[in-house]
Amino acid sequence: MLVLQPMGFTDILDEIFGLYRNHFKLFFSISVVYYISKFGNELLDAFFFYGSNSPKILLLDSVISFSEYVVGCFVLSTLVYASILAYLGRPITARAAFRQVLRRILPCCYGWFFVFFILVVLTVLTLRFSASRSGGMIAAVLVASLLAVYFIIRWRFYGMSVLFEEVTPRQALRRSSELVKGTWWRVFGISVAIYLLGLMLMSVFFVCWGIVLSFAGVTESASVLRMVARVLSPRANEVGWLSCILENLIVVSISTFSTLPIWGIGFALLYFDLRIRKEGFDIEMMVRNRSAE
Repeated sequence: MLVLQPMGFTDILDEIFGLYRNHFKLFFSISVVYYISKFGNELLDAFFFYGSNSPKILLLDSVISFSEYVVGCFVLSTLVYASILAYLGRPITARAAFRQVLRRILPCCYGWFFVFFILVVLTVLTLRFSASRSGGMIAAVLVASLLAVYFIIRWRFYGMSVLFEEVTPRQALRRSSELVKGTWWRVFGISVAIYLLGLMLMSVFFVCWGIVLSFAGVTESASVLRMVARVLSPRANEVGWLSCILENLIVVSISTFSTLPIWGIGFALLYFDLRIRKEGFDIEMMVRNRSAE
């Protein structure tokens, strides 16, 4: 019988790595979709887009980057849904998880485009601030940033409600707000910690990769900034096309498989922690398990 209990951050941390280890094939199969998209984009950038000022090329690069963002949101949503069922001990496959997200794709898109809209607004305000540096622009950037963070955390569990509870978008916003109410700072702190955990793992692997390149003599004569750029974004005109492909293969592997599954699992666990604390979800699961026996 599955008994769910409230979790502290260390419990969430342990469960993240436990689920990732026990269901590695599942999370790998889902993440590889984003990996293919990201790898293709990196190769296009390295071979064709880098250093180009052509308006058509820049527009094409923007379109491809946006499509990569959509694929990333799609894959992350699938990882979250797969994490939910894996945590509950229910059978789940990558195909079934993708099918559920596709079935709920329209309400999911509302959330993805809302976040994209926030990013665009903040980018525009930041660019205008860097150009004018006026007091009004500083205030606008700060206010917009604070509002963006507030609503992103408040509606953090919109996707979980849409996918797992299968409610309408409006109900999903209300559900997320109810779950976060009274615990905003805790949700904010754990969300930041989950993001940083993925980034830290990625950084560790990148440092190891940089050491490998250093021992191979590839980056030994470069400055620190140049070495970082060389490790993270190899260019065909600098290393040759074959080395560029192989190195991008490794870089994209590190950035994909050390972050997306961690984030997907982490946010799914945080969602359940709040439901357990606020709604007694463990009691609900006990009743269901007993009725099924």
